Amino acid sequence: MSVYLHNEEEKESYQQRIKVHMLQQNVLDWGCAKAMGMVTWKHDLSFSNWAQQYVEAIDDLIN
Repeated sequence: MSVYLHNEEEKESYQQRIKVHMLQQNVLDWGCAKAMGMVTWKHDLSFSNWAQQYVEAIDDLIN
């Protein structure tokens, strides 16, 4: 990460952007799985609860 990010401001900006891109992809994956009946998680699990695992993984990865 230090190769791409030279200061704290760049790091914060990157952290915000990567989360937005990850959540955008999660919305697409969630919607596709629901539409195709290929859900591999509990059917009553909300999107926000389902996506939380990815948000936490991104936090662990970039911090």
